[in-house]
Amino acid sequence: VNADGQAAFAGQVFFNPSAGTVGTLQRRMFSGPWAFNADLSLSKKVDLTEHQSATLRFDGANVFNHPTFLAGDQNINSTTFGAVGSMLTTPRVLQLSLHYNF
Repeated sequence: VNADGQAAFAGQVFFNPSAGTVGTLQRRMFSGPWAFNADLSLSKKVDLTEHQSATLRFDGANVFNHPTFLAGDQNINSTTFGAVGSMLTTPRVLQLSLHYNF
């Protein structure tokens, strides 16, 4: 990359536009990868007697454990521009519960 104030060389993709001009990139060009998250919930109610029942429930957040990366720094002048440094979503979380009604 050429130093600030010098013209871009042939093939250079990212550069700061001149003062008072609009750059060639579209708005929000570097929004990062798509976010994908799937949650799941299963529930089964069993009647034990006329007045008693039990409910078994399974909950899962991000059940496929699909990583969604966060491209945090969007400043073209930063040394960490476009670097993936963290995750956008949490890892898989599973929960099993039993609820007894009387």
